This record gives sequence, C-alpha cells and structure tokens, in this order.
Amino acid sequence: MTNLSSGLIPSVASARVRRVRIRNYKSIGSCDIQLGGLTILVGRNGAGKSNFLNALRFITDGRQTSLGQALKTRGGIDQVRRKSTGHPCNFTLGVTLELPDHAVANYDFEIAARERGALAVKVERLVVKERFTNVERPPSRGLQPARTLVSQRAAEPRMTI
Repeated sequence: MTNLSSGLIPSVASARVRRVRIRNYKSIGSCDIQLGGLTILVGRNGAGKSNFLNALRFITDGRQTSLGQALKTRGGIDQVRRKSTGHPCNFTLGVTLELPDHAVANYDFEIAARERGALAVKVERLVVKERFTNVERPPSRGLQPARTLVSQRAAEPRMTI
C-alpha cells in the first residue's frame, strides 16, 4: 500500500495508488500504468523504472514540503522535465487513489517553467467520485488542491492530497 499522507489525513492515510500517469518527466515521454495489489517494475537499464518511482516520490515530496522543494531536491526543473527534441517546458504527473470509504480520487497537475527560474502549476485537478455510483462529490477537507502559482524565490505553497 502506498501512503501519500504521512498519517495526517485519515481518509488518505490508507489510500491505495491504483493508476499513475506521467508525461515528460525525466526519461518518460508518456505512460499510464494501472497498478494492482502487487506491481513489479521490470525492464532493461535506462528504461525508466527509477524515474517512474521518482515521479511517485515527487508527488509525495510536493505534498509534504512544497513543489519548489521537490524540484530543488531533484536539481530544478531542467533536471526533471524530459529532454527531447522540441524541449518540452512542462511535465505532468497524476495518480488515481482508491480511498478507504470506497471513493476514487483522481489528482493530476502540470508544472510549467517560467522566466528567471519561476514555476507555475499550469493545471491542477482533483476529482473525487463515489466508487459505485460514479457521482462526483466535493473533496474532503484533507483533499483540497494546492494554490496554483509557485516561485522558487517566494514562499512556497504546500501541495495537499
């Protein structure tokens, strides 16, 4: 079981990560992976296994500290976004969580580089649906999305899952 809350939010503390979405993060151009009770990552050296795990850790670090701090510990946005022709300026991470109350939470965000080292959360979405009825509900108090602007120089907001 993946714990994204550090025990502070009971409804998320025992949530299970069921799906991971990554775009333009390190060596990963695009992936959308469904996770089961036990998931084993297998691949040749340089295939992106460690970067996949690092993306999950990025989400956790961003929630526990800030997006700016999560980027700083990884060497900044130039070390995190995918290096390829066209040089993407943005990267996207997302997870689907199965919550203990039988609801499903989808959380996605896209981070964009700005001038002079500033960053912006270009898109941030949190949708919580009742699992069996597929009806959207407002996020619980502990599942609110973060503020949308981040600067490495300014006070950094916390990302809350």
